[in-house]
Amino acid sequence: MLTLAELERDDKKIVEKFDVRVKDERYSKMLQTRKNLPAWNMKKDILNTINQSQVVVVSGETGCGKSTQVPQFILDEWISNYSKDSRHIEIVCTQPRRISAIGVAERVADERIENVGNTVGYQIRLESKVSSSTRLTFCTTGILLRRLEGEPTLPNVTHIIVDEVHERSEER
Repeated sequence: MLTLAELERDDKKIVEKFDVRVKDERYSKMLQTRKNLPAWNMKKDILNTINQSQVVVVSGETGCGKSTQVPQFILDEWISNYSKDSRHIEIVCTQPRRISAIGVAERVADERIENVGNTVGYQIRLESKVSSSTRLTFCTTGILLRRLEGEPTLPNVTHIIVDEVHERSEER
C-alpha cells in the first residue's frame, strides 16, 4: 500500500500527463466520438447527482455510454479540478464477467489514448493490469468482494460503480 505522499506524487503525475495528452490530435478525435454518445448530454446532471448523493442509479439504453463514460466523467472532473482540490481519487467499476472487465477497460484506455495498466486498468481472477497510477479499475464483483474482505473500508476507494446491476442475483 502506498503512503499518502506517494499517492499525491502519482496523482500529480497523472494530471500532468493528461494535460499533455489532451493536446494530442488523437485525443481530440476520440473526445468528439465520446461527445456523440447520449450519456455525454447528461454529463453535468450525472456528476451533480453523484456529488450530492451517496448512491445513484444510472439507467439508459444499451450503447449510450453508461459503462464507459460515467467512470470517465468522474475521473475527468477530478483531473480538471485537481489544482483547486488535490484530493485523491480511486474508482472501482465492477463488471459481471471477466471478459467485460477486460473489454471495457481496454475501450476506456483507448478513449484516453493510453495503455491499459496506466490510469485505467483491470483486475480479474489470475490476471491484473493495474499500477500505482491506476485510478479507474474495472474488475469482477468477486474481486471487489475479496478486496472488501482484506480492507473492509477500502480506504483509498472514493467511488464504486456496480455496472450491469440487473445481471446480478443473490447467488452470485
